[in-house]
Amino acid sequence: MKNKFLIGLLAGIATLGVTTMVTLNKVPVGYVGMVYSANGVENKPLQQGWHLVAPWKKVTDYNISLEQAFLSADGREGSRENESFNIPSKDGKMVNVDFEFSYKFNEEQIVDIYKTFRGKSVETIKDTFMRAKIKAWASEVSSKYTVIDIYGDGRIKLNQDVFNHLKEKFEVYGIEIESANFSRIKVDSETEKAIQENINAKQALVKTKLRIENEKIETEIAKKKAEREKVEIDLNNYKVISIAEAEAQANNLRNKTITPEMIELEKIRKWDGKLPTYQGNGSSIVNFK
Repeated sequence: MKNKFLIGLLAGIATLGVTTMVTLNKVPVGYVGMVYSANGVENKPLQQGWHLVAPWKKVTDYNISLEQAFLSADGREGSRENESFNIPSKDGKMVNVDFEFSYKFNEEQIVDIYKTFRGKSVETIKDTFMRAKIKAWASEVSSKYTVIDIYGDGRIKLNQDVFNHLKEKFEVYGIEIESANFSRIKVDSETEKAIQENINAKQALVKTKLRIENEKIETEIAKKKAEREKVEIDLNNYKVISIAEAEAQANNLRNKTITPEMIELEKIRKWDGKLPTYQGNGSSIVNFK
């Protein structure tokens, strides 16, 4: 009897241990776990860490921290062997691109997300729904740009517009896009040649405009220099003329103001008080010595 009790106890402990191991679930860091059973979805998700979950319940993890993903030709992490895709341009050209993006699920909408995607895993949502929508929605934006803009100067604005469009579209599904851009853009050789010729023509035009502007500047500088030199010459001439006119006016004034009386007075001022040794009076000379 005692042996049967011990055997039953050990069997119960073993069963409990096995059951505990089977129903012990770990939610990774940066994720929450949605619990589903035949009774439906539990409204409170599991936070990161270990949890005991009944064997008849299923847990699906959703990342609430950023995840990076790629749609590329070289099979980088998060991308299959070749997931590059084509986007249309405004002028009818198709452009092959690689795309990278980062995303997370809105924690406050996890229950709705689970219901919307019917409990599908993150990988399934990303590989089917998200990748397909990215291709379609990115094309909606690229179709407003010419191939030259996509390949050249308009690329920065294109990336920004695609990011804004994806962010707005995915928010409806509780998916938050944090970054999105074309990491590689490839056109056919003929288009690439035409684009390069267009770029060369633009660069030549810019150089021509710069040369013309430089010539205009140099001409303006020379003109200003000539004007400055003329002003200096005119100023010097004015000074010479002014000095000469001033001297002439002074001489004229002196000539007008000098009278015979003034001349005699000046002679008297200069006389030293001595009579001359000889003084003539008519034809005779009187010697005072």
